[in-house]
Amino acid sequence: MTAIVVTRSAAMPASCWGRYRKVYVIDVDYWKAWDTWEPPQVRQGAKHVIRILWDSGPQSVGSTKRCGFARAFARAEQLASEFNNARDMASAEAIIGAGGSA
Repeated sequence: MTAIVVTRSAAMPASCWGRYRKVYVIDVDYWKAWDTWEPPQVRQGAKHVIRILWDSGPQSVGSTKRCGFARAFARAEQLASEFNNARDMASAEAIIGAGGSA
């Protein structure tokens, strides 16, 4: 199993101006984890999604690296890298389980 980072647009009420996106770290089978592939749906039980490891929630997309989306994306890449480089499944569970969603 391999962790990948996926982004999706976030549905926000009309009173929220700007663009918002969600960042996910999801666990997929290793043969599905190539550079351009993304699952059509990101939800528990969707085809090819084993489980959702981390969900950032709606993040504002800004023009700098300090915006919420950029920070969430960097954190997601870090978590996916740690999960993929863990020696065994117990270590990977401890890495993902220690954090929380933002």
